[in-house]
Amino acid sequence: MTLTRKGFFSRAVAASAAALLVAKPAAHADDGGTAPEIEGTWRFDNLPAPGGGAVSLQTFARGGVFLEIAVLIAGTTAIPRTTSQGVWERVGPHLYLRTFEYFTQRTSGEIVRVRISEQVLVSGDLLTILSSKLRRYNLDGSVHSEAPCTFPNAIGNRLMVEAPSCP
Repeated sequence: MTLTRKGFFSRAVAASAAALLVAKPAAHADDGGTAPEIEGTWRFDNLPAPGGGAVSLQTFARGGVFLEIAVLIAGTTAIPRTTSQGVWERVGPHLYLRTFEYFTQRTSGEIVRVRISEQVLVSGDLLTILSSKLRRYNLDGSVHSEAPCTFPNAIGNRLMVEAPSCP
């Protein structure tokens, strides 16, 4: 049987459409790449930091993208750092893993890359960090130092949309 040009393109279009119907994006524990329960921005008002604490806005974007910006509270002796960037995935009901990195400068002047891996639990509008591991790397990739259980039981609140109330 010889396919005509029109028949070939018709079959190619049908095969492509069928492939799109069964294809899934990079899935996060069979959630199809989305997890509305965690997606959005969360506010942490008092994360532990040397000599004080930090406030943080953490965003979980669709498809597994994670961003965080942290501001140190007055009196904290920790050194400022870059914005964190990373990834997240769903691993169970209400349970997620995330790994993110940022750069900071040590008091000695050296720049290090910091990687934090955490397990978090979502319960309504609260996000709780269950376990955490922090590892610092020299810029050549060698391990500088590490600290397990960095932020146990820190709780974040979901940032909600508010309508303006102007007079």
